[in-house]
Amino acid sequence: MNFATPNFTEVLNSTQKGQKGVSGLTVRARFLVDSGNLFIELEVTNSSSTTVTDFDIMFNKNPFAVYISGQSNKFFLPSPGQTAQRSLPCTIDKKNVDAKNPPKYPFQIQVAMKTSLDVFYYNVPCLLYCLLS
Repeated sequence: MNFATPNFTEVLNSTQKGQKGVSGLTVRARFLVDSGNLFIELEVTNSSSTTVTDFDIMFNKNPFAVYISGQSNKFFLPSPGQTAQRSLPCTIDKKNVDAKNPPKYPFQIQVAMKTSLDVFYYNVPCLLYCLLS
């Protein structure tokens, strides 16, 4: 289904501040299906002047119970001025369901991304057909 691969969407720009008020990362992301499996693909650009380490990412609870299935901390963040891209496998896991809030259109998954720079929150659009495969 390559014809249906969604484009990357900028979900965090380098001027958006994290919880501690620090900025410097740009994130472009998309959900896609490959060989029947769901993935989130991230493209992270380090616009800061420091090396960023200690990457971890999680999805907040959501109506479709989408969850990262695997080790998200295996993502190596780019050096200052560099960009890195990585696909992380996802699954549907009822422990991540938010049954109190029905899905909204367009469906988005809130992501929390922790780095040595700061903790950033952003929403990644997810097309419905990605969840139906």
